[in-house]
Amino acid sequence: MLRRKPSHLSDRQATVYATPRFSADGSTLVDRRLTPAGGPVDVSGGWFDAGDYLKFTHTTSFSVIQLFLAGREMPAAKGLSAEAEHGVRWLERMWDDTSGTLYAQVGLGQGNNDTLRGDHDLWRLPEADDAMNTRPGHPDHLIGHRPVFRANEPGRPISPNLAGRVAAAFALAAQADSHPAAARRWLDKAAEVYARADTSPEGPLVTAYPGAFYSEDSWQDDLQLAAAQLARAARQRGDTRAVEWQRQAGAWARAYLASDTKDTLGVADVSALARAEILGSPDHGGQLAGMLRADLRRQLTDATDRARQDPFGAGADYTDFDAVPRSLGLVTTALLHARLTGEHQYDAFAARQRGWVLGANPWGSSFVIGVGEVYPHCPAHPVANLAGSLDGTGDILHGAVVNGPNGAKVVKELKHWLETRACQADPGRPWSDFDGRGARYLDRVSAWQTVEPAIDFTSTALLAFALSSHPPGHR
Repeated sequence: MLRRKPSHLSDRQATVYATPRFSADGSTLVDRRLTPAGGPVDVSGGWFDAGDYLKFTHTTSFSVIQLFLAGREMPAAKGLSAEAEHGVRWLERMWDDTSGTLYAQVGLGQGNNDTLRGDHDLWRLPEADDAMNTRPGHPDHLIGHRPVFRANEPGRPISPNLAGRVAAAFALAAQADSHPAAARRWLDKAAEVYARADTSPEGPLVTAYPGAFYSEDSWQDDLQLAAAQLARAARQRGDTRAVEWQRQAGAWARAYLASDTKDTLGVADVSALARAEILGSPDHGGQLAGMLRADLRRQLTDATDRARQDPFGAGADYTDFDAVPRSLGLVTTALLHARLTGEHQYDAFAARQRGWVLGANPWGSSFVIGVGEVYPHCPAHPVANLAGSLDGTGDILHGAVVNGPNGAKVVKELKHWLETRACQADPGRPWSDFDGRGARYLDRVSAWQTVEPAIDFTSTALLAFALSSHPPGHR
């Protein structure tokens, strides 16, 4: 649709570098140079994370998990299984089972304004990176020859959030693969990554470099989801390890419930998906099942309380990042709760949250590109901006999901590049006329805080709409 060309071919032979250091807020690279630490490694393929060209194990694994789960709901959906496989194949490249190393990231997001420039410092089509003829030491060298960063030192324990979600993605691949030998291989990979999780982590969890790109505090939810998906995959294969993995899923569920990091479904918390997997398993009775159903209600009750206070019934906080994906996460959670419990007190709430994402909000705009009468025309996405249409028709990122409204103070800091094609959608009156309650929304290419699309936003929408395709009582 957007006349894409092959890009970042050097990812096939990428150099591994030591973990970079950033300022406390993540805005600036502290190092003047990066230190080579290994390689070459083949980390080609995968998806760009958002309105940039970085690739993260953290967000890709989250998206792969949701694609596979959506595939359970819509097995005949055209292209869905191939897309999930595309993502998990890249995750496979990011896992070196020979050395016991998980790679966390491809590309450098933030530069140091001097000796190194990062991905976010340039606005260009991705194939332009391959045309760069630079040598080591040039400020743009790591744009054309993208660095790879490790999540763990070779053979050392892996940050449990990453280990859990990558293992869950591999286990789901094992469930989806119809070839017994291939399914066994995926299951063994999942088991190995899961077994290497650091279950006594100290310091910040590894998500991205800098960590400020994706902050995360919880990790028991990731291990719970991994163990539950391992158990399901093992049951399919007649593997006796299923019993122990099911037991571990319950143990990690209890550990999460006892933690102080509980949240709702989003890129930093997969507990709702983990609960649904356990409650849908053959052995899900007893006290734990009641605790898990109660926690699903906890996530939904907090959101419904918020919605009752909002003029448009929004269950998510739209003065902060991720309002749209959080709303879609609430839709997913409500529909899973109805399916697993037979209770339907949140059905209307789920419908309102879908409506809020698709236009029943103060701005009257859908936050899914190409869907609805009014939707984002000017996403903060270089390919869409430089190679696509700017009037919302023709070549657009159809189906991509953007962040939506954000805190008014945050949206003041717009980002401009000289190479950007100017784009500001006009709904017929200033968007500011609809702002309020501390929130602001702009459909302007420089407003990355409101109209930047991301893979985790879009995969959450896909799962929410896949679940919505069945009536609430469907089992």
